[in-house]
Amino acid sequence: MKAWLAILCCVPAFGQVVGVNNFIHSVADLDKTTAFYRDTLGLELKTAPRAPMVLNEALSNLTDTHGATFRVATFKVPDAGFDLELTEFTGIDKKPGVARNQDPGAATFVLTVRDLDKALAAVKKAGVALVTVGGAPLSLGGKTRSIFVRDPDGMFIELFQPDPLPETTAPAGSNVIGGRFAMTVKDTAKTLEFYKSVFGFSTEPGGAFAGNPVDRTLWTCRARSSA
Repeated sequence: MKAWLAILCCVPAFGQVVGVNNFIHSVADLDKTTAFYRDTLGLELKTAPRAPMVLNEALSNLTDTHGATFRVATFKVPDAGFDLELTEFTGIDKKPGVARNQDPGAATFVLTVRDLDKALAAVKKAGVALVTVGGAPLSLGGKTRSIFVRDPDGMFIELFQPDPLPETTAPAGSNVIGGRFAMTVKDTAKTLEFYKSVFGFSTEPGGAFAGNPVDRTLWTCRARSSA
C-alpha cells in the first residue's frame, strides 16, 4: 500500500505551495478498488479506468517504474481541495504492504460523512477489514463518532461524523461531505520542520481529542495562501 501527494508548486519562489492536486493511492486491482470507492463509499468518479498504457520515459523516471504499464482512475472528494487518484502498475515487481496505525509513513484517508451508520453498513457489505476494536463506531465526545476501516488494498480509511456537521458544497445525495488525509510520523518535530521549511506549510497543534486536552502529538499542516 502506497499513498502519494501531488503538490502544485510556484516555481519562482522555492517552497511556495499554491495548491494540492491529487492524493495518489497505488492499488492492486484498479477495477475492484474503483468499485469500492464509487459504489460502497459513493464518491463521484471523475476519470474512469481505461486500457493499460505504457509509460513514456518522463513518467517512468518520475515514478521510478520503468517497464511498467499503467492505469488510473480519479474521484472527486467533496470540499477536500484535492481529488483521489487510484493508480495500478502492471508488468513490474510489486510488494503489497499493510501498515499499522503506529507505523511511520502509514497514511489514513479521512472522510467526513453525514451518516456514519449508513457508511459503515455499506463497508461491511463490501467485506473489507474493520480496524476499530469491536467493529463499531466510537464516540469522540458528544455525538461525534468515528471508525477506522481498510480499503481493498489495506489503506486506512477513517469514517468521521462530527456533531454538528460542517457546511458543505457536496451534493444533497452524497453521504461523503469532506475529506483530508493523515500520516503517522516517526519524529513529529523533524517532519513538521520539513513541511514548513521545504514547502512553506504553516503548522498548528491538534485540538482536544476524545475528551483529552489539547493534543500536541497531533498536528495539522496547511499550505499557506498564495494571496
